[in-house]
Amino acid sequence: MFSVVALNGFSPMAVGSLRVIFASVFLLVALKAFDQSLVKSLSHWKFVTIYGTAFSTLPFLALPWALQFVSSSAAAISFASIPLWVLVLSRIFLKIPITPLKWVGFAIGSIGLIFLAGNGTDSINSDTNFSGTLSLLPYLVLLLAALGIAAGGVQLQTAPSISPLSLIASAFLAGNIIAVPVFLTSLPEHWPPVTSVLSVLWLGIIATGLATVIRGVLIKREGILFTSTNSYIVPIFASILGAAFLGETITIYHGFAYLMVVLGLLISRK
Repeated sequence: MFSVVALNGFSPMAVGSLRVIFASVFLLVALKAFDQSLVKSLSHWKFVTIYGTAFSTLPFLALPWALQFVSSSAAAISFASIPLWVLVLSRIFLKIPITPLKWVGFAIGSIGLIFLAGNGTDSINSDTNFSGTLSLLPYLVLLLAALGIAAGGVQLQTAPSISPLSLIASAFLAGNIIAVPVFLTSLPEHWPPVTSVLSVLWLGIIATGLATVIRGVLIKREGILFTSTNSYIVPIFASILGAAFLGETITIYHGFAYLMVVLGLLISRK
């Protein structure tokens, strides 16, 4: 919801890049407050740079772009695919066995996402929506972004013994390699509305900086399979907030797609 509000005053690339920039500033302040430091070794910097660029900054740039063409509710349902991606990635990289029933659950959830993409949704910029087969492009971008976030979660489970705050702060600092140049090439022509500025601050500080540290702690304590299930709560809140504050319409297609994805999760947990 806050991403949609931010788009009223910033370009999609500015929203995504500012999210990373503000998160990194907040986390650097948090490091100082808790008397911690950035990672030091070269191997640790390689680890956090991959996480901060490929698995954080790029997905955060993709989301506001896609929100020009799909509703926040539909985007949230697309991001509910994260646990399904985690299931596959965990099998490949963590060698966690996947039973035939889990593959059935993955297939059912995927059908729900395909159904959602094929039936379209409203957006804040409907005049420029894609038509024909190109209408699937925003959903493809969202699914790739979800894949990136899922990959980041799997990577965090293999993280060296570093404080989650130190690791995440270093990662978002490295993410500025992409975020700062992108923002400098997408500066707004006029001063944005206060609501857009506050929304970007919320996105960076709360929804990104603080939330990612909490996610990192949970992944290390409970594992990525457990932690990723919070993605199934996101569409519920996104739909409620989108309908209440953004005037979005929740259609039967949203409900059917979401139920398919949740059913896929429940089956994959057997």
